[in-house]
Amino acid sequence: MWEEFVEKHKNIYERFGYLDVVVHDDLRVERKKLQRGRPKEEKSKSYRITVRLDDELYELLQKYCQTKNMSESEAVRQLISELKWKRF
Repeated sequence: MWEEFVEKHKNIYERFGYLDVVVHDDLRVERKKLQRGRPKEEKSKSYRITVRLDDELYELLQKYCQTKNMSESEAVRQLISELKWKRF
């Protein structure tokens, strides 16, 4: 029985090296469906913006990211969050 099951789902087994199996009360057996995509974060980021920078500003951002050891996205988020403390 198990050999037939593995043979039926051979592509999944070869890719991951295992199969997640669901056994029902009436002893029916099925493969557990694979979850797609990344796991959801608690506080997901809903908005996406695109910014065009000239060479000077881009180099400045790169230097900032290297000194703080963070990604460009993290740096932009941090710099924007610092605006909370400024009065306009």
